Amino acid sequence: MNYFSGTTDFYLAGPTALTLGKFDGVHLGHQKLMRRINACRDERPGTVSAVFSINPGNDPRILTSDEQKDVIEDLGTDVFIRCPFVPEISRMSPVTFVEEILIRKLHAVFIAVGTDFRFAY
Repeated sequence: MNYFSGTTDFYLAGPTALTLGKFDGVHLGHQKLMRRINACRDERPGTVSAVFSINPGNDPRILTSDEQKDVIEDLGTDVFIRCPFVPEISRMSPVTFVEEILIRKLHAVFIAVGTDFRFAY
C-alpha cells in the first residue's frame, strides 16, 4: 500500500476509486466503504482504491495512526492518504476541494462516503 502522511504534496496518476472520512476507528461502516472502492477498482482495470483521511491533530482517536494504517492496508486498499488539517485544505470551498483535490490531485472516478459525510469549509 502506498502511504502519504503529514503532507499536502500527494498526487495519484491514474483513475481512483476513493472514500473520504476520518476513519478514526475503521468500524464496520468504514470497512463497507473500503470494500466498495476495492470492488470498483476490481471492475475497472487501471483504477486504484484510495482512502483519504483528514484528521485535526487534537482530535481524539480510537486507533493509533499505525493501527489505522495497518487495518486499512489489511482491507486491501491500494493508497492511504492522511492529509493534515491545515488552512490551505480546511478553508477550501466545496467546489475548490472537488476541483483541486478530488479531480486534479486524485483523479477520482468513483467516490464512496457515509450518509453523515461533510466536507469543505
